[in-house]
Amino acid sequence: MKRIFLILGAIFWMNSFALAGGEAMFGLEWGMSPYEIRNQGTRLVLKNRVKNLSIYSVKVLPKNLKDADYYRLVFGNTDQLVKIIMVGKKIRGDFYGEQGKNRFAEIAHELAQKYEEVKSITEVGIRVYDAPNEFYQCLAHSGCGIWVKTFKAGNKVITIQLNGEGAGEGYIDIRVEAYPEWDEITGRKIPVKSVKDAEAL
Repeated sequence: MKRIFLILGAIFWMNSFALAGGEAMFGLEWGMSPYEIRNQGTRLVLKNRVKNLSIYSVKVLPKNLKDADYYRLVFGNTDQLVKIIMVGKKIRGDFYGEQGKNRFAEIAHELAQKYEEVKSITEVGIRVYDAPNEFYQCLAHSGCGIWVKTFKAGNKVITIQLNGEGAGEGYIDIRVEAYPEWDEITGRKIPVKSVKDAEAL
């Protein structure tokens, strides 16, 4: 259930927008339609419609991480790809979080080679679950801990997060959002760009 809320979180209505396109991730391009992705040999299953957005489930994409359990692809009101979510396979028997933290660090290192890191929070034990072997319980409990890094490129924002589901159990997810199109969809405030008087006037 938590994974479903993660996928549907922060999806709101908008009238229309123009998508610039360009490389997304996992072998896809921003602005691709479900039809174009199917033509690559990928099987898409419609899972939900939220306002004017369509959410599809995919097991494999043209380029896959070994951790991937499945993907969610989010398309805008003109059937253009605007968000990709990779949901990783469940990690089991990892009570101290070493396996999850190591794999998180490996993926984050690869992202850092290509993109600018703009946020990093890796903290647990803030409240309730503070024992070393309660790593994933802490991540699953609101306000106890968070393990996340965010990267940015010209046309996308990438967030990798290590999530908890219970004692010794968790998973990694990667959320890739088209920028600035996803901010326009969700109503996030896009910074106002100021220039010199002569240029603006």
